[in-house]
Amino acid sequence: MSSQSSAVRSGHLQFYWLYNSDLIACMVVSKDGSQAQRFLAVDVYQMSLVEPETKRLGWGVVKFAGLLQVSGVEDDSRALNIVIHKPSSNPHAKPLPILQANFIFADHIRCIIAKQRLAKGRIQARRMKMQRIAGGGD
Repeated sequence: MSSQSSAVRSGHLQFYWLYNSDLIACMVVSKDGSQAQRFLAVDVYQMSLVEPETKRLGWGVVKFAGLLQVSGVEDDSRALNIVIHKPSSNPHAKPLPILQANFIFADHIRCIIAKQRLAKGRIQARRMKMQRIAGGGD
């Protein structure tokens, strides 16, 4: 999580401190047709889908968190098709999607912002990974 946000585990739930976080509201429509209103948060290594916690002001429950191995395709001016793949130790294995959904935003500006944040996060994650590799795995 970023320095301005924090996450706390409580049992099997992970709570996300929403204060000062850059969240983008969206409707997540999964491949099976189910819909859920969520907030998209993008950090250096991962993206999270957060649902606001009703009992604790300023907190949210992380409903999904995935590494930024994202391929986003803009379907129209307000939607992104996002696929998150399960990390694999075998580079020759076929990627297995753990999330495949359309993210529908209120307007085209929020859609563009989400696409830019996902792209920027993915670039940062790759850069940090390359620095680790160049540094000998430290």
